[in-house]
Amino acid sequence: MSQRLIQDDERWPAFVRRYANDLAAFAREVCGMEVDEQLARAFENVQMPDCRVSMASDLNSMQPGVISPLAPIAFWRLLCRPESLTMVAAPFGDMLRCCERYSGLVKSFVGANSWALEYLRLSSSTMMLKQQGQFSGAGVRFMAASEHYPERMAGFCGRDVMWLMEDASAMAAVSFQVVREGLNLCGDGGMVLHSGRGLRKGFFRETQTTLSCRASGSNWKAFVLNATQDRKPSLKVRQA
Repeated sequence: MSQRLIQDDERWPAFVRRYANDLAAFAREVCGMEVDEQLARAFENVQMPDCRVSMASDLNSMQPGVISPLAPIAFWRLLCRPESLTMVAAPFGDMLRCCERYSGLVKSFVGANSWALEYLRLSSSTMMLKQQGQFSGAGVRFMAASEHYPERMAGFCGRDVMWLMEDASAMAAVSFQVVREGLNLCGDGGMVLHSGRGLRKGFFRETQTTLSCRASGSNWKAFVLNATQDRKPSLKVRQA
């Protein structure tokens, strides 16, 4: 068990040089995921400051064995930007299951990058780095998006904040409103949505249609992943 910060590990500088500006490579080489051209383009946009990215896929990220395209983003930020705060929101009732699915991705950290596992501390509602400190304001935190208690999603500020919102079609409009207001109050930050392609509703649907049109003046970028059911999914973890 490591007793030092990941930043003090002699392997970390090279790790950051390789992956800090290449999320697609991180997903492939660290997380063992298959990344096709469309997902790589989406990841490029996620890397942009104050990004607004909407991903529709054929996957239900709450199903056993399914890895969400948002999961590698959380680990990428945690390992390459240890001072960042990543909030992962899921509909009420799915928060713990979402955390389990994300945590399951560490099983694919093998080979040259498996050393990073020494620094991970996973719980039922957080993913943090050891020695980071519970109240440092950094790490990955999971949040239930409840229509009845939207205020619980307010107040998460910092220098480097990003919200990852799973099953976004099932979330109430007020959840997005509270998050957007919080990001604006803190000097903005990133926001990435994911939902099943056949379940586009509400604000998520707007990000896939009107808000992603050039004429709208919005900065949302929309992507459709796994566009055909008969194509091999690009979001599976490769088998070792």
